[in-house]
Amino acid sequence: MKIYASTKLGAAKTENEDRVIINDTIICNGDYELETDKATVAIADGVGGNNAGAIASDFIAVKLSKTYSINKNVFVLMNTELIQKSKVDNELHGMATTLSGIAKTDKQISLFHIGNTRISVMQGNYLKQITEDHTTVNWLIKTGKITQSDAETYDKRNEITACFGGNNANLMCTE
Repeated sequence: MKIYASTKLGAAKTENEDRVIINDTIICNGDYELETDKATVAIADGVGGNNAGAIASDFIAVKLSKTYSINKNVFVLMNTELIQKSKVDNELHGMATTLSGIAKTDKQISLFHIGNTRISVMQGNYLKQITEDHTTVNWLIKTGKITQSDAETYDKRNEITACFGGNNANLMCTE
């Protein structure tokens, strides 16, 4: 399996809040290539509307890069630790990040996803999205409260409903 990752500072941004995790390597700016049979590959994207998004994504990236067994308990612990960190410093209050990734071992492939960083697979020449955005606008579309056309101009279309941090122990970002 070949893995290619690249992360760069976005237009009109002063800080890159994204972290790409490939096994025990974290990339903030730059390119990376790896060929392996086993890998954990993920993207943590700091929530820009909250304090310290880059710190939150880096914190979760470091924790994940040191994790060898991925399961729900690991994610709950990471979230709890991130929230605790945000409580000791007012400048970190409410910090949050999304996290989406895939862990491949000899025996299984596991997908994990929280937030609005999408995971897609290539099928032939087609890219197919396999995760669902945890956003207010996606929920409104699914419940029939707005149309897809309305969503394009909806004033809170970037508001996420699930993330690490955000002062919520249930992995739901409410800020």
